[in-house]
Amino acid sequence: GSVGSDCSRVSSFWLFMGASSSQGSRKPKPQVVILGLQGAGKFTLMQAMLAQSGAKEIVTTRPVIGFEVYSLKLNDLELISFSNGHLDGVLMNLYRAFFKPTSALVWMVDSTDKKKFKESRERLEKFLSCSELDGHPLLVLANNKQDSDEASSVNEVTEALHLAEIVVSTGRNWCIKDCSTKNMTKIDEGFNWLRKELKLTGDNGGEE
Repeated sequence: GSVGSDCSRVSSFWLFMGASSSQGSRKPKPQVVILGLQGAGKFTLMQAMLAQSGAKEIVTTRPVIGFEVYSLKLNDLELISFSNGHLDGVLMNLYRAFFKPTSALVWMVDSTDKKKFKESRERLEKFLSCSELDGHPLLVLANNKQDSDEASSVNEVTEALHLAEIVVSTGRNWCIKDCSTKNMTKIDEGFNWLRKELKLTGDNGGEE
């Protein structure tokens, strides 16, 4: 379908989700969107946080064909990620529709795949240019997926992604952590930083 019809379907989806989440809940949970290139470990991160938190499940929805949305509700946050990492015109409009209720952004980088650092930087810049994400805190997770000795350091990833320049130009608080979705190393530290930015209490248990 056209961009307009895709966005209409996404808007209808969010109207439904908003109506559903408002029932029995006085205050909506801050939404944290998890982004990154294909293979960076986004879904693995959500699976690890599901197991750690005791939440019920990762909910998969398909607002349009070829575009899956993954959602995980914790006590104080709702995590959301996507199956498709492309950024053509139609998909960028879909992303932006989902960014509207977002409070913070997690950007995942495979710290062992140095050949993709440039592409990761360009993709991150593209997303940060979205007005829907203006001013939102950014957590970068440099993910050493297999605990490899060849992984780049935090300083190397920061420099390769031009994080200082990108973030200063978009006016937001940011933090980078080297981590591993294999054993959850430092991931809790990163999300605790996000919770402080969002002025939450720090409880990261399962669903209410």
